Amino acid sequence: MGGCGAPGSAADGRGEGGSLWWLGVLLSVVSSILSNLGVNTQKLSLMREAAKPAAQGRPYAKQPLWELGLLLVIVGSLGDFAALGFAAQSLVTPVGAVTMVANLFFASLWLGEHLSASDVGATSLILVGAVLAAAFADKSEQCYTLDELVGLYGRPPFLVYAAGVVLVSLFFYFLSRRCEMLKEKHGADSREYCRYKKIHPFCYALLSGMLGAQSVLFAKSTAELFEESVSGEFQFHKPVSW
Repeated sequence: MGGCGAPGSAADGRGEGGSLWWLGVLLSVVSSILSNLGVNTQKLSLMREAAKPAAQGRPYAKQPLWELGLLLVIVGSLGDFAALGFAAQSLVTPVGAVTMVANLFFASLWLGEHLSASDVGATSLILVGAVLAAAFADKSEQCYTLDELVGLYGRPPFLVYAAGVVLVSLFFYFLSRRCEMLKEKHGADSREYCRYKKIHPFCYALLSGMLGAQSVLFAKSTAELFEESVSGEFQFHKPVSW
């Protein structure tokens, strides 16, 4: 898949360190656009269903447009996974921010959502940050065996990081549950809920980002195992790999 094996050169199309990192970047860009198109397609389907009388509403499984969106999301996710096999996680993940630009396009021109100057400015800053991160990211590729990955996961810095992720996730999970309870009990305009009104949606965004980051980390590890299994020794012979 990626850069396992002998280092190549620019002449053979493999880039720095024998890695097809440029293919990983291309896959990540296309996959991000497809995933965002899928999400917006699903939202369009839900908006159309919401505009119908309640008696004519259909469940997700009976909405062809929603199912098409789900298919696009799945294809995009598989493409993201494949991209991790060709390039470093520190390169693929920032490039995935192109989904923000795609979302501006689809949401405003397709779904009719209002696009403010702050939306454009914030997205532009994210895009600039992604470009800078990708430009200076490590474009070499290393292959890890299962034993090497287990060793890396057992290092003290990662254990501290993992503990921090768990604690922060639990804190914001229970905070979001409290927000939901106050909103349901006292109402969305109540004084009790207004104290948490701004932090409530932030809890969901933070939890999604935290858990999503771990999925990318484990997807990259899985891609490494696939890569090593193809080019070297089979790596799925131990329970820990699964």
